[in-house]
Amino acid sequence: ALPSLQKIKRLNPANLFREAARPGSFSDRKWLIAIIPAVLAFWGLTLFQANSWKLGNLFFICFLVSALILYAIGGFCLKGVEKLFSRSSLSLRMATRSLGRNRSHSVTGFLALGLGVLLLNLIPQFQYSLENELGLDDPSGKLPKLFLFDIQEDQVEPLQDLLKNEGYPLNNLTPWVRGKLLKIKGKPYRMDQVKDQDLKNPDEQRRNRFRNRAFNLSYRDHLLESEEILRGRMVSLSFDPTSNKPAEISVEQKYAESLGIDLNDKIEIEVGGVPIPAVIINIRRVRWTSFQPNFFVQMQPGVLDQAPKTFIATLNHLDANQKEECQNLLVRNFPTISILDVERTGKKILSIVVQMTWALQLMAILSILAGLVILYSISREKARDQRWEINLLKILGASFKDLKNQVRIEFGLLGLCASILGVSLSALVSFILAEYIFDKVWTFQFALPLGIIFTVVSLSVLTAEWATKKVLLEKPNSILQEN
Repeated sequence: ALPSLQKIKRLNPANLFREAARPGSFSDRKWLIAIIPAVLAFWGLTLFQANSWKLGNLFFICFLVSALILYAIGGFCLKGVEKLFSRSSLSLRMATRSLGRNRSHSVTGFLALGLGVLLLNLIPQFQYSLENELGLDDPSGKLPKLFLFDIQEDQVEPLQDLLKNEGYPLNNLTPWVRGKLLKIKGKPYRMDQVKDQDLKNPDEQRRNRFRNRAFNLSYRDHLLESEEILRGRMVSLSFDPTSNKPAEISVEQKYAESLGIDLNDKIEIEVGGVPIPAVIINIRRVRWTSFQPNFFVQMQPGVLDQAPKTFIATLNHLDANQKEECQNLLVRNFPTISILDVERTGKKILSIVVQMTWALQLMAILSILAGLVILYSISREKARDQRWEINLLKILGASFKDLKNQVRIEFGLLGLCASILGVSLSALVSFILAEYIFDKVWTFQFALPLGIIFTVVSLSVLTAEWATKKVLLEKPNSILQEN
């Protein structure tokens, strides 16, 4: 309410008797100062709800920058459409001229609608990206159906033979070795024993778990399709223990960041009581949503061949009946092997995302409703202010249809520009958040944005028609009778 209170404070009673004056108006700079308390409150609520300094600030910055872009482009668009359609039909020319000449009111409605569309499209965009990444409903998808772990060394061959005979080939068989971090860059690695619940937010808890001395590692002579080398080269495929050279290892990107290590850094790992000096040859990015056997640290082949280990593997391309038969077969013949139903886990993740979606969508719908209320107020006020002009147009020959088309074009253009820009910014924000939070899991959905644009434009036109209907239907002689 601060901007409105400022207007009342600055009100000069003499201006009330001047038709062209705008009582209590003040500069945009003072208006921006007035909204600072609201912006600070929004920032605080964002941090409180996110429970994470990184995520809260990232969302707040994206939202604030989007609002500033909407505000700046909104004013530019309104000025541009007036010039663009200066020689078009009468209804279109008058509609764009009205938008350009009432820029402050129009930008307010533009901003409210644009932010509402941004929020409305944001979470469904993430949901679509995650569904597309997991590919649960895609029969040709590469997501494993079952994930097997705790496979002992002496169980590998009989397990492979059994599944091969039943027509279920074992995929991605990978050794699983337990190691302990001893040294980083020549210095002993010490970790403070801090419990997760004693830390302030999820970011610190995640880093705390990353820094655990004990971790899992593996080795293989190739990269999976879910892996990508960011820096460095592929590890050597053979190891000579007599060369006194450190073992070559590959480290996952985020794990390396949490430990403060990078390319060519040396670390020491203990496996089965034996210390193994190692050097980082490459930094890897892992697409964890693939549910393939991936590890934070992978050694070159030949180093851990004799180390105590278990194995993990996947089973792919199974329908519901085959998956059930395969699980029963494994339980009967290998009761010690643990089985994870990847498809069920993926569906559980998506169900959680769906439950999260409604909160932000409700906020988005409220924002769009606020925008429509603003449009209603703007169009009603403009119709009252321009009552004489509207009736003069009627006297000069303008029909009700002409005036109605002008209203439709004016507010339809406003809704169209706001929704298109809102959808574009929503795609950009979702891409940025996916880049930094969701490991680049991003796919653009076309159907929902088109539906949102159509709905917002339709509601904008209907709202404006409803607000201006009374003035448009008024007979010109009523003004003469009032005089």
